[in-house]
Amino acid sequence: MQFTIKKYETKYEKQLIEILQARSEDENILQMLKSPSCKIAYGVFVEAELAALFFGWTGRFHPFCLYFRIVVSPSQDETETAEQLLAWVQEQEKMELPLQTSLWETRHELIKAYEKMGFEEIRRTYMPRLKVGDAAPPRASTHVDLKIKTLKEIMLDEPLMNKLARLVKTNYENTHLANPVAQMEIDDWKKLILADDTLLDGSYICLDERGGEIAAYSFLHDSEEDDAYELGWCGESQKKYTDVINHLVSHQIYYSRRKGVSCLIGEFDTTDEAAMAIMKSFPFETAPAWITYQREYGTPGTGSLSRNRDEEPVPIAVKLSEKV
Repeated sequence: MQFTIKKYETKYEKQLIEILQARSEDENILQMLKSPSCKIAYGVFVEAELAALFFGWTGRFHPFCLYFRIVVSPSQDETETAEQLLAWVQEQEKMELPLQTSLWETRHELIKAYEKMGFEEIRRTYMPRLKVGDAAPPRASTHVDLKIKTLKEIMLDEPLMNKLARLVKTNYENTHLANPVAQMEIDDWKKLILADDTLLDGSYICLDERGGEIAAYSFLHDSEEDDAYELGWCGESQKKYTDVINHLVSHQIYYSRRKGVSCLIGEFDTTDEAAMAIMKSFPFETAPAWITYQREYGTPGTGSLSRNRDEEPVPIAVKLSEKV
């Protein structure tokens, strides 16, 4: 079959929407394509019909990868089309950033293509739901000398907030080694902690007996769903405090009940031992994995696309310093 590859334009949006709906893909892709952070967008055409799309973007929080998605029409072989399109993009573009993409574990055909092209799995993320009525009352911690404070209680204590921000920064960096976070000041991390959707009186910090050092923390956030909250970042200063995090989550479950919320939504990465311990310690519902794959850009690919190029692609260099 003869393909034509050319840069995607908004005039093909109607055809793209049909593909997204057929594949049950998120239509937020349409907005991503219009964002300044979108650096590459190519369409594969069979005659005049859009058959597949590749688009890539960069991010400010994790700026050291080019993130991408491939969407293929159900009328095409998903594995073969994705493999050949990716090989074509690698041949045309001149970039040095690693490629990274994420997809549900149920997308077997795309997974097959990515693994054949040399992508490696770097983590799995689970986003299960917990009915707060199914969870036990707050668990007692073996560390009886520790004190629990809400984020609201300590947010004006600058020395303590600085310690919290440094601990959050260290733990986050250690769980994202394959895709490093941008260098940011401690004040920037404090802003992330105190985000607009953070529930200050439902986010807990555990202090040592003197109240000057942080043992563990677990943040809670409002959700777009009316009857749910979302568990946020969690972590400890030492491994011995892992059970303290579970104790804090138990208090968050109790907090949610008091607020009339029936569900907590987690987001647990396999690279984060503390988060995975929470998922295993409470009766979360089973949820599919969101798998993240990564590959160095220069890794050889296989396959060659039989194509006509009615438009010479312009190489697009992605600069790490670029603001998006």
